[in-house]
Amino acid sequence: MQLVSLAMERYRAFDGPQEVRLAPLNIVIGRNGGGKSVITRLPMLISGGVDSYRDAPLALETDGLVHANRFEDLIYQRSAQPFALGATVSHDDVEYTVRVKLRHIVENYTLVVEEFSATSGDNLILKATIDEPDQLLALSPRYNVSQGDSGESLTTTISFAGIFPFLFDNKKVDKSNLDKVRMLFRDTFESPAYLGPFRREASAISRMPRQDIASLGPRGEWTLDFMTNDLLRGGGHLARSVEQWFRDRMSGNAVIVRREGDFSRVFVEDPARDLDVDLSETGAGFGQLFPIVVQAMALRSRTLSSRIAIIEQPELHLHPVAHGDVADLLIDTILGVESLCYLVETHSEQFITRVRRRIAEGKIDSKQVQIISVGHKSPESEAIEPLRTITLDSSGTPSSWPLGVFEEAFEDLLQIRQTLSKSHK
Repeated sequence: MQLVSLAMERYRAFDGPQEVRLAPLNIVIGRNGGGKSVITRLPMLISGGVDSYRDAPLALETDGLVHANRFEDLIYQRSAQPFALGATVSHDDVEYTVRVKLRHIVENYTLVVEEFSATSGDNLILKATIDEPDQLLALSPRYNVSQGDSGESLTTTISFAGIFPFLFDNKKVDKSNLDKVRMLFRDTFESPAYLGPFRREASAISRMPRQDIASLGPRGEWTLDFMTNDLLRGGGHLARSVEQWFRDRMSGNAVIVRREGDFSRVFVEDPARDLDVDLSETGAGFGQLFPIVVQAMALRSRTLSSRIAIIEQPELHLHPVAHGDVADLLIDTILGVESLCYLVETHSEQFITRVRRRIAEGKIDSKQVQIISVGHKSPESEAIEPLRTITLDSSGTPSSWPLGVFEEAFEDLLQIRQTLSKSHK
């Protein structure tokens, strides 16, 4: 299974319908407040909706990530209109698409699935719609259901598990294909590997990790516990691969996780001074980078089984030289893990330049990378575009480029030159 696209309408910063086809590596760029995080965090929201044990369609918090304080905050301009979400996943060269329209019911502060559809390629599997407004307030609302290509329509009450129909009171509904789609979506969206923009610095010593730890936490707060679990129960392969990456890429400054009895500590090896320094006593850069490297190596070893990996601002607190090393880390992970989809939100020109360089060098195919521009000016009309997908050719050259992006330094240099020119007159 692989995530192929995300879709939304009247969701957060986006009014009209939007669909984003995804590559294995998706680089999301945009101005602050433009909606980048809306795109990068959408798989996390959907992952809560495909949980077969969830009664509500969506949850405002998923794996520690808070999406909003109220359901109405999910709706464009908090309007009374419904909003829609969706995704497409592929399996055995067939694409399966689910779209769901949700309405916030102010009277009882709940979300109701107003419309659900599932398709296989161009073939309808099932579509369920509430056509009568009074049914939105019913405890067991009635839906008009169409299925297959028969064109037959029937009426039934439906109980939902997350965003998926689960129980029907009409035995004429064929659930077999729908159950297959539910399983595909659950396997694709189960536990996305998410790291937010402010990673928490590792503590000096770990606690005893639970055996079933399966996440680094949205701020990387469980990274050391995750590593300790690997040392105690997994043979330490993950710790060794993380240590080697830092030694190779960070001028010999290896980040070392050492087991001390039942616990672990993280040190930064300083070869210049022949010292090992506690990670918490080093600069912020190592602490911010540590969860990203652990995430990548865990995905490669399948210690993390996620099919979706999300990182916001991987360059945070890093010297620009290291931005390219992070890009290489993610490229190597994409090449080493089948069916993985990375969503990376970044402000780093160096990160993007390194990716373009690797494409030109032939290390990664240009079809495996795309740039998603959010809220930038169109190069054709100068109008603000909600979304633009930018592809890259075999030389790493982008198909288009939004106005004003990464031109700030050039504009400042022009202003300096003009100022100097005036002062010498």
